[in-house]
Amino acid sequence: MGGSAMVFDEAMRQLATDALIKECAFRRWNLIAYAVRSNHVHVVVAYAHIRPEEITRNLKSRITRILRTRNAVRSDQRVWAAGTGSRKYLWTEQDVANAAKCVTEYQNEPRTR
Repeated sequence: MGGSAMVFDEAMRQLATDALIKECAFRRWNLIAYAVRSNHVHVVVAYAHIRPEEITRNLKSRITRILRTRNAVRSDQRVWAAGTGSRKYLWTEQDVANAAKCVTEYQNEPRTR
């Protein structure tokens, strides 16, 4: 990502949250879990009959559009890093449950190896 890293303040995080909820509802995607952080977003979406890259692109587009129309970011300001972000296929119900728990409960936990 060129330039300064985007940092979402609380108002921007709320706009981003509202945008991703609306996009999932509009597309009829089952939004399982989400966490809008200060510098990235985590989302768990149930199988939506399209590739994860398209889900990511649609969510980023909707969030960016809302941030710009609400004047939270300038029209020339880059919001996201290049690429589609990391994606993980979740093959079982347990995989989905684990991912949802990670997104909703463990975002502030230090990582251990």
